[in-house]
Amino acid sequence: MKKIILALFGFFWMSTSVFAIDRYRMETTVGGQFANDWFMSFQERVEFRQSDGTDGLGYHHSDVGVGYNFHPKSIFDGFKVGLNYRHIYEYNNTDWAVEYRPYAWFEPSWDMPLDLVFSVKNELEFRDGETEETWRYRIRPKVQHTPTGLYVSSKLSHNLNSTNAAKSGELDSNDFEAGIERDVINNFSGKAFYRYQHTYTQAAGWEPGYDMIGVGVQYTW
Repeated sequence: MKKIILALFGFFWMSTSVFAIDRYRMETTVGGQFANDWFMSFQERVEFRQSDGTDGLGYHHSDVGVGYNFHPKSIFDGFKVGLNYRHIYEYNNTDWAVEYRPYAWFEPSWDMPLDLVFSVKNELEFRDGETEETWRYRIRPKVQHTPTGLYVSSKLSHNLNSTNAAKSGELDSNDFEAGIERDVINNFSGKAFYRYQHTYTQAAGWEPGYDMIGVGVQYTW
């Protein structure tokens, strides 16, 4: 445990020294199986930001969901589906905005050589914000090394109808992430990561991105 704490401290020190960090994320997830192949999860996430007129707490969400774990025998080595609801508060320059976001998702995975696992999470979101209602499709390919927990991923977001930010079918964000996810002690796992967030608007096109570092802890019963 001491080694893990020292490693996380070193990760934050190195990240803040090498990168101009704009955002810091912390998240806690609780979940597990409640019936044969059925599982549920609850997550709390906060972000502290030094960008977009924010200097402090800039984002918070609560996410609850239920999913089912299939056991395919041919095309995929793993296949999960789920339904979630996310309640979001985000600070926009002068005030907090609320968004209600139900979404459905599915995630196939494949076992690869060299102890690698390749997965692709797909999400279809309905975003009910204070100024507009939109549909968005997000896809997150991810490669992870099972013995070490090291991973890289990219999350691409596509608008399915025209919005204030982007036209229908256009990308509105492209996030790259690299990190580590490992078991810590019984039923507890942790992760630490670096993410580069790149966003698009109709007014400015692809804007300069944000550097983020984050940590998370998960309890699985």
